[in-house]
Amino acid sequence: MIVGEAMSSGKMLYRDIWENMGPFSAIVYQIVHWLFGKSQLAYQLIAILLVFIQALIFNRLLLINKAFNENTYIPALIYAICMSLNFEFLTLSPALMSLTFVILSINNIFKRIDNFTRDELFLNTGLYLGIATLFYFPSIVFLISTILSLVLFTSAIPRRVLLTVFGFAQMLSFAIIYYYWFDAGRELYFQFFWAPFGLDPNPYLGVKSLLLISIILIIFFIVSLFKLYSRTYYVNYQVKFQSVMLFTLLIGMLSFFLVEKGSSMQLVVLIPAVAFFLSHLFLLIEKRMKAEIVFTLFLILVFGYQHLADRELKWIGQLVDYEALFVKETAYDASTDERSLLVLGDDQAVYKNSSLATPYLNWKLAKMHFDKIDYYDVLVEVFENFEDDPPEVIIDLEERIPELFEKLPTIADQYANIREGVYLRTNTP
Repeated sequence: MIVGEAMSSGKMLYRDIWENMGPFSAIVYQIVHWLFGKSQLAYQLIAILLVFIQALIFNRLLLINKAFNENTYIPALIYAICMSLNFEFLTLSPALMSLTFVILSINNIFKRIDNFTRDELFLNTGLYLGIATLFYFPSIVFLISTILSLVLFTSAIPRRVLLTVFGFAQMLSFAIIYYYWFDAGRELYFQFFWAPFGLDPNPYLGVKSLLLISIILIIFFIVSLFKLYSRTYYVNYQVKFQSVMLFTLLIGMLSFFLVEKGSSMQLVVLIPAVAFFLSHLFLLIEKRMKAEIVFTLFLILVFGYQHLADRELKWIGQLVDYEALFVKETAYDASTDERSLLVLGDDQAVYKNSSLATPYLNWKLAKMHFDKIDYYDVLVEVFENFEDDPPEVIIDLEERIPELFEKLPTIADQYANIREGVYLRTNTP
């Protein structure tokens, strides 16, 4: 919401907003802000619509490629249920938007296994993966799974595999050229390409919490694998589909290592593969009554867990720190309401009823400046950022402002220290 609001006011991502979000995600948030403002409901309703569309695309690719021995809409249903496991899955996150194009790339792999060999298939696969990465950088891992799937499970020649890489590189090149044209190429490199590898992770939820959130899917997934691989009546290309989806799931887990602020929303990239194997489980149960009972149990467990999490029961809170995912009230809200704001620190909750001033949104990126204000060129750039977009309020959670004001007296003269760590702009030059 902060990025969408800032871009709506004419600021440019990376150059005027220091944040490692994907550029396509930022554009979507800008459009959402234009249409709905800071509406959490809008983000959730759009996400639900997107999940519905993804479920249809996912089911259609399985139907047209004959991934099952019968035509069925069970995969779409399972996909939607899996997406209902956690409330974070149903918000408009970069991971969720990226997933649409990951699913489209999987469809092209399936087509190639089914002996569709036109060159544009490989080029489009790379384009889809490039778009997915520009929404959510950790989706870059699916380029690895796609190339390995083409090499291991198809007879694709090297030239066509390189077409996939070319399509991927072409999408990223468009973004690089665009930001270079607007004098933000260096910022794009550091904030989008370098940050996933260079910034220390600061997850909202740890590995234990993520495992507990997904425990129901993990159990049913393991059962589905045993059920699936104990049967042998699938034809060769269907077995290859299963191998591709298992490979996609395993490689997809690597994306967790490229996330700075990990939370449960990162799990959505695994949902297509999980839904694929769970669909096999319900279709392989021969007795209809037994299948209905198992499905009902699955439904109760998924929605029951979601209900318990929403209720914030004490024992759930002890296992999974859901509170870490919510924007909380802060001690600074009265001082910052409806004002432009600069926060030096990791607590972005202060921006809830405020707007961003200066480019320094992501503190870990901002530290690249504030750790080097002894360098003249860095100090000049900080000065220009304050001059171009002066914040009405500064919240100094890292105790950096006294040193900065000592070096920039003309900026310091504009602010009064109204309480510890809070500076209010009282004078204009």
